[in-house]
Amino acid sequence: MVHFVTGKIRYTPDFPQEAGTIIYIKPSLVNGDPDDVLAYAGVHKTFPNDTTANQWFDETHFENYRALGQATGASAKDAIEAAIKHVLTRAPKPVS
Repeated sequence: MVHFVTGKIRYTPDFPQEAGTIIYIKPSLVNGDPDDVLAYAGVHKTFPNDTTANQWFDETHFENYRALGQATGASAKDAIEAAIKHVLTRAPKPVS
């Protein structure tokens, strides 16, 4: 299980070089997440899938969501950087 997946977006079959990249990020619990986040999830069974109607997070609840978000972002960092680098280094289209 991973925090993110990547995929290609093909806007038109005639120009595969113009394909884009989509990166879908979902905070979820995976092996390698911070121990305190995994321990918190063991005690709080709805974490990290609390309803958005729950607006009463205490400091510990908030901190575990923050830590999970940080771990999620860190896991996707290399894929995001590679996608950005690909876009920035792609040759411009010739003007006709």
